[in-house]
Amino acid sequence: MKGGTGRDLSVHDLSVHDLKKQLNLARKYFYCIFDECLVEWSDGRVVRQRSATPPPLRSCGRVVRQRSAKPFTPVQFRARPHRKRGNSSALALKIKGNFIFIMFLITTYLVALFLSPFKGNIQDLDQKILNSWLAQKAKYLVVSKEVVEQPVNQVQIPINSESLDKLSEVPRAQDGGKNQKNNLVVWAKKAVLIDADTGRVLYDEKMLEDHHIASITKTMTTLVLMDQIKDWNDKVKISSYAASAGGATVNFLSGEKFKAIDLLKAMLMNSDNTAARALAEYVSDGHEEKFAELMNAKAKELHLKNSYFTDASGLDDENSHSCAYDVAQIARKILEYPMVLEIMQTPSHIQIVGDDEFQRVHQVGNTDELLGKYSGIIGAKTGFTYNAGYCLMMMREGSNGKKVIGVVLDAGETQRWTEMQKMLDWVFKEYHWSVFPASNKDK
Repeated sequence: MKGGTGRDLSVHDLSVHDLKKQLNLARKYFYCIFDECLVEWSDGRVVRQRSATPPPLRSCGRVVRQRSAKPFTPVQFRARPHRKRGNSSALALKIKGNFIFIMFLITTYLVALFLSPFKGNIQDLDQKILNSWLAQKAKYLVVSKEVVEQPVNQVQIPINSESLDKLSEVPRAQDGGKNQKNNLVVWAKKAVLIDADTGRVLYDEKMLEDHHIASITKTMTTLVLMDQIKDWNDKVKISSYAASAGGATVNFLSGEKFKAIDLLKAMLMNSDNTAARALAEYVSDGHEEKFAELMNAKAKELHLKNSYFTDASGLDDENSHSCAYDVAQIARKILEYPMVLEIMQTPSHIQIVGDDEFQRVHQVGNTDELLGKYSGIIGAKTGFTYNAGYCLMMMREGSNGKKVIGVVLDAGETQRWTEMQKMLDWVFKEYHWSVFPASNKDK
């Protein structure tokens, strides 16, 4: 800016009024950074500069940027100095963190340097403390061992014998449950062995799987008959449907009459199908289907797991089924009827006579081949069809008075007897019955 003398005029040569006027006229031609205390004209001349680096200008002389819209006043020349923009707080924290870390390292080094002459003494002190602690622990262990090894005074509590009589004895393995069961049953497809009193399973092989049980069905028929027939001397007539049953038969003829008890003997001992049908028709007014409903209701009452019956004899094994476990549960119920057990233990042969004008005599045998040859048998029932195979249910009482029930299904014609005998021998060898577990002295 030129003055009257031809020299450059500075801002200090102008009054406040003239300076404001000149600045307002030249707003488009100069750039003013008040924070940096810089005034620069559009032709590039610096009037006053208190900053080292002027901002860039475009060639046209227009304002590149403007940090304040306020008019320039002399007071603004004394504004605060230039500050670079940036994240000063983060930088300060970083410097502070580095300073703390360096001081920590220096302190650690100084402490280690100071304690280095006492290194041997410190190690001796640590060893003494460790030895003292180990000695205390060893003393505690010795005292604990002495307390454990002290004999405990056993107190004998008197027990009333009548109270013991009310407790039932349960089967317990002789060697604590490690008895060998491998290869106990080889031929039978399904098998089970239970304690008759408690129902506890002592051995099983697929005991809950479906299987046809053939004439063993007659054990369930017997249970229903025991519920329905009140007088076993009642006369029962053989119908033509019953006489056509076939299979194991005593050769009953249609129209013959027999006492109910005699037909029950033929059904259980000789496994006669005609006798089973005749007794079922007698109970259900001539309809075997109704009798089957009574059998299924009885199965539900006994809480059987997997049984369904459609006839009284077991010939219809296409639609009916059961399992080894259910057969054993039926046998447990059979033990409640002494009359039934007495019939099962009757050896071959007996004669039954018709209770009619013809009074024909029939021979009744027993299908239990071990009866009289194997001690302790209190009841058995055989069964066979092509679908079921050779099946056997047997109840035995040991020399200790305990009863067990064994079932084998589809085991072969002769193998069912050998495997049943092996199972029953095994259980009385490997188990004992007692109220309380055997003590170490008993073992």
